[in-house]
Amino acid sequence: RDYLDVDEEYGNISDLQNLVKKAHELNMAVVLDWVANHTAWDHPWIENNPDWYVKDASGQIISPPGTNWNDVAELNYNNPAMRAEMIRSMKFWIEKANIDGFRCDAADFVPFSFWKQAIDSLKKIPNRNIILLAEGSRNDHYTAGFQMTYAWDFYGILINVFSENESASDIFTIHKSELDAIPSNTAKLRYITNHDEYAWVNPPSLTFGSNNAALSAFVITSFLSPSVLIYNGQEIGWPDKISFFNKNPIDWSVNQEFLNEFKNIMKARTSLTRLIASTSAVSYSNNDIMAYTYQNDTIQLLTIANTRLASVSFVVPEAFKN
Repeated sequence: RDYLDVDEEYGNISDLQNLVKKAHELNMAVVLDWVANHTAWDHPWIENNPDWYVKDASGQIISPPGTNWNDVAELNYNNPAMRAEMIRSMKFWIEKANIDGFRCDAADFVPFSFWKQAIDSLKKIPNRNIILLAEGSRNDHYTAGFQMTYAWDFYGILINVFSENESASDIFTIHKSELDAIPSNTAKLRYITNHDEYAWVNPPSLTFGSNNAALSAFVITSFLSPSVLIYNGQEIGWPDKISFFNKNPIDWSVNQEFLNEFKNIMKARTSLTRLIASTSAVSYSNNDIMAYTYQNDTIQLLTIANTRLASVSFVVPEAFKN
């Protein structure tokens, strides 16, 4: 509804500035979800700049084609003035609130030429290391300057292995395939759930079969990927869908043992991030077990995860028996 203001429900610009400051003190980065493809129907651009939107043959502004997103209006990226204002708005949050970057919503809907123009402009802001995540699958996002895109293919295979009894070795195959298709020093953001999945499909416990199965899927994902997403609720195994249109408060006091498992996983992963990011994994997987190793001159890491809702046997590789 407004690219240059904070919704009063959440506070004001000073509150955001304070949040970012506190986050930086904790060595955390803050990124904003940037919706570039469309605006709300009550955005002032609708009245003041109607040519900034896509119109049908009768001259009426339309919703994004091919979607059921009737609550939003499609922006016209053939309009240079709109593109310039969009870039100015993105810069505003970096310069005014000191945010660290953007998670760009529905990035595949927005033309490459705009992302390249916008990111080139953002990178000219001095003394900034901007984080750029595209919620999309196009490989030209990396050419435009994004460092990460969503790993939808990996997620789809992960679900099939756990829910359809497909071979666990398929996970490693798609892992290699995704990484081989992107430039070096970039990443695929991996996950066991995200905002869409938790809102519209199922919580991870149902997607993968149980909380323990979801935990196993997270172990596979987090130790196989330099970039991993934790969506709020999954770390306590929240059992219900979480809407992003309505308020669904999460009771963070439940399932603390499960939360501690997540903490232990992330503590171990944090200490091994350099190893995971700098070396290639070697697979020892079979139909039921996802097993892979990382190794350098000083560290050997073996990850073993059961992808079945039953006990299975696995022979540890000879190199790790000592």
